[in-house]
Amino acid sequence: MTGLNMAMKNRSQTNVHESQNSGDLVKIEQVEQVEQLCSPMSDEVIGRQQAGEEEQDWEDFQKTDLVFPSGEELPLCWMDESYQLASASAHSREDHV
Repeated sequence: MTGLNMAMKNRSQTNVHESQNSGDLVKIEQVEQVEQLCSPMSDEVIGRQQAGEEEQDWEDFQKTDLVFPSGEELPLCWMDESYQLASASAHSREDHV
């Protein structure tokens, strides 16, 4: 199952990612935020930084700064609105070689 399919299946659940800049975890928990995370049309996502014991305020995070806690980057289909065109073009060039 791809990352996008997993996120959409679990979109009513909390998603946790890591900020590459701070190393802190970022909690993304509302359906609209998960949809924003998965949408290649959005450069930012609203979440809560998980630092300290108090619940932090909502803030915007650049998707380019977020990775999965494992260190894996977000899927290209979440980041690049023309990823399908680039992928199709690459496959087309490979077929002609």
